[in-house]
Amino acid sequence: MKTIDWKDWEIFCRVVEGGGFTQGAELAEVPKSSASAAVARLEGQLGVRLFERLPRGVRLSEAGALIPE
Repeated sequence: MKTIDWKDWEIFCRVVEGGGFTQGAELAEVPKSSASAAVARLEGQLGVRLFERLPRGVRLSEAGALIPE
């Protein structure tokens, strides 16, 4: 089993903080595509969706909201 990268967790937190991938990527100082890939890796490793993707941003899923900040 591959360990989860702490940088992916950091990016997840920045996306939460920014309310979306664009703002989260800016806060994490990474391209938007890298932020999206980091969250996708976390979701794959955890086996749950962390965000509900909305037309204008994201909202934490039920599982995502259980993760402490």
